[in-house]
Amino acid sequence: MPLNLPDLNLSLYSIPKNGSTTLWMWGYLLQTGEECEKDIYANGWMFDGPPEAESLLVRRDPVERFISGYRNSRDKRGLEVGFSEFVRRFPELMASNREWAHHFRAQADFFPESPLRGGGIMFLTCSC
Repeated sequence: MPLNLPDLNLSLYSIPKNGSTTLWMWGYLLQTGEECEKDIYANGWMFDGPPEAESLLVRRDPVERFISGYRNSRDKRGLEVGFSEFVRRFPELMASNREWAHHFRAQADFFPESPLRGGGIMFLTCSC
């Protein structure tokens, strides 16, 4: 589901490991005029209704995203295996931890499923 910014007629689609936290914090600032002082993901305003006329998605090189996901899982989420073992045991590890699995879902899983109202999709490609 998108983060809707009705004042800007824009919906932001979050894709884990593609700068989504930063994107949502900017969206919050643009929509409310305030910096987010708490967990950005706890705000109910993010998922309010159908997409706006224009949508923005940030996509990332899949290999860079995979390596970033591994590092994030290792450094912040308790993963205790080296990279080679992680690759070898990837299906097993994803089945054992829903949070990890969410961060490794295909980027296409986060794209809008239905046609957008009157507008289009803008893609940004990041090299994070």
